[in-house]
Amino acid sequence: MAFNDVRYITFDGLKKAVAETKPYRGTTNKYPLGDRRYKSRNFEWYGNMAKIFYGERALCIVHEDESVEILEDSFWQGQNMLLTGAFQSLYFCSNSHKGGDLVRGYGKEHKIFNGLRFNLADNSVHKDRPYEIKVYSLDREQTKLIRAETEGYFNMVKAFFLASDSAQIIEAMKDAAATEDPFVQFCRLGEHKRVITRWGTGMKEPREDVFKRIKQHAIDQIYLERKPFKCETLPGGSLIPQGNWGVEIVKLY
Repeated sequence: MAFNDVRYITFDGLKKAVAETKPYRGTTNKYPLGDRRYKSRNFEWYGNMAKIFYGERALCIVHEDESVEILEDSFWQGQNMLLTGAFQSLYFCSNSHKGGDLVRGYGKEHKIFNGLRFNLADNSVHKDRPYEIKVYSLDREQTKLIRAETEGYFNMVKAFFLASDSAQIIEAMKDAAATEDPFVQFCRLGEHKRVITRWGTGMKEPREDVFKRIKQHAIDQIYLERKPFKCETLPGGSLIPQGNWGVEIVKLY
């Protein structure tokens, strides 16, 4: 999917397009965003701002002070690609390691949220929409205690897992009636995370390697339940650390 027909968008550029282009038939303020035949990409003109649409969804507003206000909490891939093509030097993308959809540029990045407003000139936070981000990461002291507490449980499961053949592991994955059994729980988690499957995935790999991969998923689940996290507060627009365990937007307006 490409949006090469979409020119770099600024408020002044849209204002010029309104002066030089007819609105779509049957409307008074809806104009093409790029090639006129692609009606799903358009903008509505309101004099002091323009609202950018892709299909039926309004994605953002371009204000007369050359700032952009986001109107969604997340975007699809096509919407990210459209906005990347529309705004020079900005890159809209999805990154699960950083908390979801982002807009990057000029050494800054913002997690997409409804109400985010940034300046086109340098991707800085707009003065009317200040915000902070809380970034959660693992607290090593707390995770050390959790690993110590669960060591006996995982050693017990490991003994069963390494001693079982493929048929026994597949049978455990099928055994919905015995979900309280630690070995069954472990095997079913491995299937859920697609480390192993009932059709043979993972069965020919070294069994200890497979165990370690499922164990890590199990530990991650415990972390999500017990939340052994520490929190760092960063200014809006800061680069979000990779591998975080949650990013929370704190609106200051």
